[in-house]
Parts: sequence; structure tokens; C-alpha cells
Amino acid sequence: SLSMRLPGLSPALRAYRLSAFAELSAGLLDHGVPLDEAIALGAAASGDRRLDAESKVAVERLRAGHPPAEAFSAFESMPRFARWM
Repeated sequence: SLSMRLPGLSPALRAYRLSAFAELSAGLLDHGVPLDEAIALGAAASGDRRLDAESKVAVERLRAGHPPAEAFSAFESMPRFARWM
């Protein structure tokens, strides 16, 4: 989108979207939603297309039985600390 190309705004918008994803996913997990569904819903609601696409790969890996650490390696655009959390 245009807002992602404006100087100085892209990093802040990306951080906001990652924060929204993490907060929503954590809230869903707190309420008993399975990990794969929480990740998919959080990413879809974040408004970040890249994060949503990467989450689909991660969810697919989780459903195939891969451990979370391996599945979350699909989040290539996410900072390593955020993947670890």
C-alpha cells in the first residue's frame, strides 16, 4: 500500500501490525483457541499481507506435526526475537 512506501512510516506501521498480530494471537491462546487457529486469525486480522502469507505456511507446518520452533521459521520477515516469543 501507499503508506508502506512513505519515508519513515513503513517501520512504524510494520511494528504496529506485528504488535497487533502478537496481541491478538496471545489473547486467543489465553481463551483456549488452538495455536494453529490463533496464529491464522491473528495474522489475518493484522492487515499485513506478508505476515498473513507466512502464517499460512507456519499453520500448515503446525498441522503437519512440526514443532512450533520449526513451524515459526516460516515467519522470515519477523524479527527473530518476535518469532521466539
